[in-house]
Amino acid sequence: MDWRFLAGGVAMIITGSVISIVYGSILLSAPLDELNPSRGIAQIGGIMGAIGVLLTLVSFGLRRRKRRPDEDTTSATSTKQNGGSS
Repeated sequence: MDWRFLAGGVAMIITGSVISIVYGSILLSAPLDELNPSRGIAQIGGIMGAIGVLLTLVSFGLRRRKRRPDEDTTSATSTKQNGGSS
């Protein structure tokens, strides 16, 4: 699990939900001239929340890669331990 993707996904879910709720409530109480911009922003909030859900799901499938020790450094240390170059 990659924590950065998980944190980003959760943040996007929260942000998208808040945007959708705020602008969705404006849709119910606003005059007609504010209806279309508020609807578009509410849809963008919903899309952002959906992308956050996808990021959260992807984070469970990701694994952090283990760094392999560089082979050049291991061979250099082994020659030093064996008495240097011959």
